[in-house]
Amino acid sequence: MSAFEIIGGILLIVMAVLIIGMVLMQDSKGNGAAALGGAQSNPFTKNRAKTLDALLTKYTKVIGIAFLVLSLVVWVVGIYF
Repeated sequence: MSAFEIIGGILLIVMAVLIIGMVLMQDSKGNGAAALGGAQSNPFTKNRAKTLDALLTKYTKVIGIAFLVLSLVVWVVGIYF
């Protein structure tokens, strides 16, 4: 194992933990059981939640793509170098 593979593996683990954390912080798309109980949303925090969720979604996609690219780079370096 080269130093690049070790560093790449550590970066992959860090990115995987970040992806998991960001997905868990995102708001669910459905109302679920809250709709059954008659829960009402606060109109003042509704837009703030949407912007935060949009930001988390964007960062999740970016880190997911970076994770895929880094995985392929570490794999190619491991095989050919």
